[in-house]
Amino acid sequence: MDDYSTVINMDNIPLSEKAKSLINRGILYMNTQALDKAITDFNAVYKMNGIPPELTGKALLNRGATYFRKLGEQYQNYAFRDYYTVISDSSYSKKLRTQAYFNRGDSFRTRGEFDNAITDFTESIKIAEDMDIKIYSYLQRVLCYIAIGNSKLAQQDIHSVLVTNNVLLNIFLIDDTEFEYPSREIITYD
Repeated sequence: MDDYSTVINMDNIPLSEKAKSLINRGILYMNTQALDKAITDFNAVYKMNGIPPELTGKALLNRGATYFRKLGEQYQNYAFRDYYTVISDSSYSKKLRTQAYFNRGDSFRTRGEFDNAITDFTESIKIAEDMDIKIYSYLQRVLCYIAIGNSKLAQQDIHSVLVTNNVLLNIFLIDDTEFEYPSREIITYD
């Protein structure tokens, strides 16, 4: 944390380096539950002029995640506003927009708004170039389908994940809420 603070307080450092340090320090604050300090750092980046949109987008995504960790619907609404800003602005990369859809979907899922979560995870799957986030989106969508009692769509998503990664697992959906793992063996195909 001290290293980031040193860089942030230097006068002759490029603005983008200062922004990266603020983002990284903000993430540390967020992970240590110093949420107001994290939001202050992410706000500072968001207000900077002349930095690449990727840094502004990262600040928004992290500020949204931080707001969502705070208690109260007001803060959750701030999180949704930040995710929407990234999703709706084409100057942000496809990767950032994918992450915003995923984060917003996860936030909807946490609030029990499963239909909205499914919509966002679906968008994340459609535009994701990164296979990891695509897989996580499928798996989060599976949880939503299970929560609303749609085991058929949950099974389809599980199959999609397995086919996408050329992996065969012995997973059987027993009912709408339980999985049985009859074998831990993983077979990969070339």
